[in-house]
Amino acid sequence: MNLYQSIFILLVVNSLAFSAVHYTTFDEPIILTGSQDQDLADFFIDFDNNGDPELMFEQVSRFDPNHVDLYSDPGSDTEILVEDGNKVLSLNESTLVSMFSRGWKNNSAGFFSQANKLDRHFTDDIRGYIAIRFPVNERVHYGWVEVSVPSDRSQIRIYSYGYNTVPGMPVLTGQTLEFSELPIE
Repeated sequence: MNLYQSIFILLVVNSLAFSAVHYTTFDEPIILTGSQDQDLADFFIDFDNNGDPELMFEQVSRFDPNHVDLYSDPGSDTEILVEDGNKVLSLNESTLVSMFSRGWKNNSAGFFSQANKLDRHFTDDIRGYIAIRFPVNERVHYGWVEVSVPSDRSQIRIYSYGYNTVPGMPVLTGQTLEFSELPIE
């Protein structure tokens, strides 16, 4: 390990020490289908509970009704971690989400991906994490959403979501404890 890698690890550990993670876990996953019944198709995540959702899963009739779409608020600075243009990147549990994560994208139109076009790693019921960053009072926060998509890609399942309430501080995907509470191995 060289000096720069050591300094980077020290900075990450120090920044995680100031984590204050707010998260929501569902007893049963939220299952969104491409249904004309809007109660089955829409789910909005307002990470900071300010009344403006940062992320929306929504069935939009102009697209194939068998698919659920992933949106960010078109008027916001919300960004999603993507690859290959607009393909939402699936992250593993405990992946660091920070300003150093590569592939942040703000889609001014709001539209990111349909369930049938989500990254192949989300399919076959394998759980993955969507990384998100969004501003609160003009300061950036990092968060995650745990999802899976069945092999027929007809729905999206949402299991949990969370974000670091400390502006500018990273979060680990799936993190539900403050860093000081995490077990040391």
